[in-house]
Amino acid sequence: MERISLNGAWRARLDPENIGLAAGWAQSAIQADCLAPVPGCIQRVAELAQAYPPQNGLRNGYKGTWFLETNLLLPELQGRNVYLHIGGAAPACHLFLNGQHVGRHIYTLCPWEENVTRFVCAGENRLTIAVTEDYSLMYAGSRFRGLDWSGIYGEVYAWLGGAVRLQDVYLSERGIEGCAANDGAEGFSGTLRAEVCGQRVERFMQIAAGARETFLLPVDTDPLPRWTPEHPRLVELCLRINGEETRVTTGFRTLKAQNGRIYLNDAPLFLAGAGEEYESLDISPLMDENVIRRRFSALKAHGFCFYRYHTHAPSEAELRMADEMGLLVGAEFGLVSNFHKTLPVEKCLEMLPRYVRATRWHPSLFCYCLGNEGSQLMVESAAEREKARVGYELIRQNTRNQFALACFGMQGELPEVPNDIETPHLWSDNFLFAYDGLSRVPWDLLGGTSLGRPCVLHEYGKFGVWPSMRDQEALNAHKGILQDFASQARMALREHGLLEQEERFIDNSRRQCGAITRLILEEARRQACLSGFVLWSFFRGGSRNTGLCDDTGAHYDGDPAVFRQGCNAPVALLMDRGFQGRALPCYIPQRVGISLSNFSARDVRGMLQVSLLCEGQTVAEAHAEVSANSGETKEVLAFHFSVPGEYQGKKLVLRAEMDEAQNAWDFWAFDSAVSDAAVLLYVRDPEIETLLLAQFPKAVRLQDADSLRLGCRAWNHPQWAETALALRRPVIADGMDAITQAILHGGGRVLFLDTGRLPAEWYTPALLPQLGERDTGRFYTSFRAGWHTGNLLTVVEQSPTLAGFPQEGFCDLQFYAMVQSARGLNHQRVEADLQTDLRSLVYAVANVPYQQPQKPLVQDPNAIREQETVQNRTFDLMCQNYLLAGEAAYVCSMKLLRDPAGKALLKLLVSRC
Repeated sequence: MERISLNGAWRARLDPENIGLAAGWAQSAIQADCLAPVPGCIQRVAELAQAYPPQNGLRNGYKGTWFLETNLLLPELQGRNVYLHIGGAAPACHLFLNGQHVGRHIYTLCPWEENVTRFVCAGENRLTIAVTEDYSLMYAGSRFRGLDWSGIYGEVYAWLGGAVRLQDVYLSERGIEGCAANDGAEGFSGTLRAEVCGQRVERFMQIAAGARETFLLPVDTDPLPRWTPEHPRLVELCLRINGEETRVTTGFRTLKAQNGRIYLNDAPLFLAGAGEEYESLDISPLMDENVIRRRFSALKAHGFCFYRYHTHAPSEAELRMADEMGLLVGAEFGLVSNFHKTLPVEKCLEMLPRYVRATRWHPSLFCYCLGNEGSQLMVESAAEREKARVGYELIRQNTRNQFALACFGMQGELPEVPNDIETPHLWSDNFLFAYDGLSRVPWDLLGGTSLGRPCVLHEYGKFGVWPSMRDQEALNAHKGILQDFASQARMALREHGLLEQEERFIDNSRRQCGAITRLILEEARRQACLSGFVLWSFFRGGSRNTGLCDDTGAHYDGDPAVFRQGCNAPVALLMDRGFQGRALPCYIPQRVGISLSNFSARDVRGMLQVSLLCEGQTVAEAHAEVSANSGETKEVLAFHFSVPGEYQGKKLVLRAEMDEAQNAWDFWAFDSAVSDAAVLLYVRDPEIETLLLAQFPKAVRLQDADSLRLGCRAWNHPQWAETALALRRPVIADGMDAITQAILHGGGRVLFLDTGRLPAEWYTPALLPQLGERDTGRFYTSFRAGWHTGNLLTVVEQSPTLAGFPQEGFCDLQFYAMVQSARGLNHQRVEADLQTDLRSLVYAVANVPYQQPQKPLVQDPNAIREQETVQNRTFDLMCQNYLLAGEAAYVCSMKLLRDPAGKALLKLLVSRC
């Protein structure tokens, strides 16, 4: 088969008034406005930006019909047919050859191949394509948030061959299947021969003129090498018919769902996945093989074996690379979807089987899915359930190699809807499971909802990071999608006087996001009812600013081995402490459960060694012979220990090791003894007062001290402030009034603790006020904060005040109980009211919506030019302070009485007063 590539720069003419088709522009050479890339889209052409200003990440904002044209040079045909292959066109297009209309393509996700023999001749031919905006909703999720691109996004080539051609060839458990089409004027009778890995099979075929016949060539699949993500072994199918040879590079593997597990080649598979909504560096579907390889390499380096394409499909280049590198992927339609449905429905139902037949031969294709969170529609509508049933059956009728999913984000609430895998969306109300860091999911209730099917968590994570200029520049250097998220963040830093903190914020947020992500993935892997998860998201996703890696796949945030050898390994060791319980009280007996999750192909048995270490010294250890069957996850060891007092204030590492797996986790040890500090308590919350008295046995209520000092005079003439100053003891207060003001003005020292009774003006505004006490600005994690609103990071300053408290400058897990649900403090207002200088020692930085000012905020010419480069600014920041420290006062909104770390910090602050 002779193949002629037509990829490259094509001549392009815009048709904003949509008159070109009626006016017959294609009947003669077009008058080009510019050159456009094929594969690619017109919105990538930067020279059109002046006439059509960039928007929503596009290099120009053109939206309308446009024509593109190139020359096709053909040799002498010698009786051969000429076929034209267009790998992808969207939204829709008309094809012309030498001015003659060949046909129209509307199935945006499918390649298009036509016999164009009667339209061409030997020598030079003029190929014209008109890209039109009709059927634009067939795009599904590939065109949303104003990303209205259009173009020929797949490879274009011509090939010469005989009248009989083979189509939709794939290797299944039954053998080699496909279709033979006879484009000739006469019937065909002959033998179809095929070869794979030394096996030769054949069958006699008769095909009428203009007809298509399916075929099955049985082969013995037992000797074939198996394709897996660890060993992506490919095989070549060689088929011959009518003197023409067709070669297909594919892979053989089997997929089954049974007993609540996924089986790949009859071995249990834990689907350690990631995914994202549509975000292509190319604007149109990604075709750059170098970028695809880097992205897939980054996923594999972290141990992920699956990638979900949310309401869109991987490009052919991505599928080929996934086959080669060993990455399972999922393709998704918007047939039953809460997110950019594919319309019209009848055309989607025509496109679905075409796409399945065109792509099913890829061993990397794990599933075809009908949409995102379509269960929200199906629970309300019988019509939506019927669409899901029809779509599911269409997938099942056209492939034996992939799973069929009614939708992602479904957990058995519709048992009548056919579905191969359940994919729960952990919602709670107002996303509170996720805002809370997925730390309070009642896992024991989840297993009973999946109808015995494998259970894979849907869109698990969504933790944000501070925007990085390196990420933005790497993305924009690709000369595809144009983003300004880091420019916006830098402007916000400049306006708030924090520009020198940029690198610190970037590093801090990525360390915190990495710790949170690792924790939730390990927590999911530890659950016996689960067969996988889909992390949302691994890549930044452009202006969504999420995940562990930049969009080009070039820069990781941390050591990928932490994930590859831990939660994503075939055999994983895990522990039963998540966000809470990392702060250990000295002397108090502890229990940590160690689980073994075995998704390797064989049963595991061996010696497990568990050690608690501090700076190389063994604090406690245990060992046991443990085992887990293939596909089994269970607790195998209860590790009992206590931490001696000599390790208080130290960071500890709990290490678990066996021949097949290893893992390690950070802990921190704190003195569990009460304090002998003789403080005065001026606290109006009785519960907090009780807890403080337990923590400080020598503490005295301020009113009690006043009574003892003044006797009966205290009844009607209390002198609480004078008593505090006379006793020269630090005061713990939970409110600001005349008494605390008098203490401070008299030279006394006050530690203000927040119980909700501080002046309302001291608190920062709620980010989502409708959530009340559960406002997103009061959560430890950065759920949705990369693009929506919420805390992106928490800074812990190096300060003599915090000397002796174990910390590394970012909000590691020993701060979780203190920061979770803490109210933010307005630094400037607190400082003004207390009339003293205060330094912020612990503070969170939140992403908040940008409010357009009435006048420019900056006069610096560099800053003004920077502002002019930003389109439709949305990003701003707000600092939420948790600990303010001064000579005479500390103001702390952290929850210091919840766990050993908070109590240790409280004792430290009292000692500094």
